[in-house]
Amino acid sequence: MSLTVDDSKLYTPEYRNYTLDLLTAEFLKDKRIAGAVLVGSGSFGFKDRYSDIDLAVLVGDEGRLDEVYSDWWGKVHAAFPVIDAFKEKPRRLYGFLLERFLELDMSFQGRSGLYEKDPQWRVLFDKRGNIPSLMKPRPKPTEDQAAAHDKRMQDSWYHVLHCVNSMQRGQPLRASFFLSWLRDEAILMAGLNRGLRTETRSYFADTDQLPEDVKARICGCFQKNMRPTELLRALKAVVGVYYDEAAQLDARFGGNRATRLGAAMRDYLSAFG
Repeated sequence: MSLTVDDSKLYTPEYRNYTLDLLTAEFLKDKRIAGAVLVGSGSFGFKDRYSDIDLAVLVGDEGRLDEVYSDWWGKVHAAFPVIDAFKEKPRRLYGFLLERFLELDMSFQGRSGLYEKDPQWRVLFDKRGNIPSLMKPRPKPTEDQAAAHDKRMQDSWYHVLHCVNSMQRGQPLRASFFLSWLRDEAILMAGLNRGLRTETRSYFADTDQLPEDVKARICGCFQKNMRPTELLRALKAVVGVYYDEAAQLDARFGGNRATRLGAAMRDYLSAFG
């Protein structure tokens, strides 16, 4: 069951479209801007009423990129009521929280910096007609998955032991931190095993696409209260998911560390009750 919504406080799809249209009109007035691309779910009509606005803005003269980026901080504040905003200068990215809690993310790019980061995108306007030729995917830096998995195994037993230590020392909030780390890493590995985006940097984007039985096991890893017995139950549940998923990655990389550690951690937890 979804939560009820007070439409007088939260933005509506109509208000979001109005904001996007107004912003596009302002971009068109700036002769330095050659085009704009709507990226993410908005590119095919927005996923639902909670989708935000994500834009990539193409600056025609790459030498004026910093100038345009700097100017549009003030332009957005002048055009819209802004609750809060942030800058990520190295990426020439702005994040705005507008009135009615509408999120607007804008990055400014030159020709060399504009490319397809996600296959979901739509051109809002293109003064020179060259955006489609620029919006090509680029190879992502390859991560050493085997090394990352080895580090995950190395960290796992530390978090299990310190979760229990925190429970025994009367530190339930600290115990919850270690438990959350193990649970998040278990979710990450479940996604890796199924080709889904479940890493924290993607904000667990595909977590709800995991198989129902896997999601059910993960849901069992959340504690219902902060009592030691309930924390221990949740920890035992997450250890089960964690090392089962890790064993699948072990098979990919040619090892058995997860099986060995999983057995050891289950034996360790059996000492407490």
